Amino acid sequence: MLKQAEAESRPALSDLQMPPLTLTDEGEMKPGKWQAPDMVKPKGGIGVEQSIAGNRQIIDELFALKSRIDAVDLSDKKWNHPRRNPGQMPSLQFF
Repeated sequence: MLKQAEAESRPALSDLQMPPLTLTDEGEMKPGKWQAPDMVKPKGGIGVEQSIAGNRQIIDELFALKSRIDAVDLSDKKWNHPRRNPGQMPSLQFF
């Protein structure tokens, strides 16, 4: 199919403009480009390679904790979410 499409193709439209589009949680179209929250937007000052290496290190550290977590029963343990005030959100339960 690709070969046929390429053989019958016309040049791409150079003036084709597709505006950004965002979908709401309900699946409705919302004009404009979605904006990430400030806390996750890149701040600069670090290269992609360094960022990937840092992510890999964090993932490795989390996997290193797995055996310790698997060794204990945490089904009844609860902690307050660190980004919320204790009274605003129910405690997280790890199971």
